[in-house]
Amino acid sequence: MIQSYDVLVVGPRVAARLKGFPDDESLAALQDLARIGVRYVLVHSGEPGIPRREWVQQNRARALNSGVLRLLGSFNDNDLFEIVP
Repeated sequence: MIQSYDVLVVGPRVAARLKGFPDDESLAALQDLARIGVRYVLVHSGEPGIPRREWVQQNRARALNSGVLRLLGSFNDNDLFEIVP
């Protein structure tokens, strides 16, 4: 599920593009979603399938270095990003 000010439920095509986050395809999908008003991405890295250590050491750096996302804050196992306009 993707949220903006209203809840936006994405279809299987968009979900498939986001599955490899933070790969190039998922970052491009986030840019597309930003065009329709999505502004934030919240990553719950303590969830099953997203080990916190792996996220912090590898994937968070990739997301930050992409130029697509800006880290707004970290709260426990959650990272809040803004999609750069």
